Amino acid sequence: MGFSAYRDAQISLHNHSEYSNLRLLDSTNKFERMIDYVANTLGQQGFALTDHEALCGSIKFINTVKEMKAKGKIPETFKPILGDEIYLVGEEDLKYKLENKERINFYHFILIALDSEGHKQLRELSTRAWSRMFSYKGMERVPTYYSDIEEIVATNKGPIIRKEVISIFLIAAMAISVLALMVFFILKFKIFLNLFSCKNNIITYYNPSW
Repeated sequence: MGFSAYRDAQISLHNHSEYSNLRLLDSTNKFERMIDYVANTLGQQGFALTDHEALCGSIKFINTVKEMKAKGKIPETFKPILGDEIYLVGEEDLKYKLENKERINFYHFILIALDSEGHKQLRELSTRAWSRMFSYKGMERVPTYYSDIEEIVATNKGPIIRKEVISIFLIAAMAISVLALMVFFILKFKIFLNLFSCKNNIITYYNPSW
């Protein structure tokens, strides 16, 4: 498989639109331009919308895809994937650090819906996050607690792939890629590479049927 085939088969699962600007100026991407670029310039079959703790762009995203398909501007096979970028923290840790004026780390996690049930879970998580919004260092924060994930997703574990599983697949793919690079460089240039391990912190849903 050549490079162009790999590029065409790629689906980006982390993208921001203008709807990421609710709390901060983050993106100038408009849906029609994004969709046209991904479908026609990159030749890819879809992408995931994962705005900064915002699901309000989902309907416009889906409708724009439908309109562009109806006008023949993009292929019928193009798929809109719905997700969210959350800020994951521990509830007790957050309260402790606020009381003691310590630095708070808001860890960014990508969540992608597998199906309508998965998107319902995203909406429930997002509602909880926005209901506890507070200002911290000049910015409105909308934290998701670890307990939210346990309480909402644990009731229906079907849509979720645990991060440990994702890590195994990513590490395996990375190992194969690095091994191929090592063989290439050793054979062609006799160069040895230093390898470093990395950790992944993505919890993900995926919706290939949408």
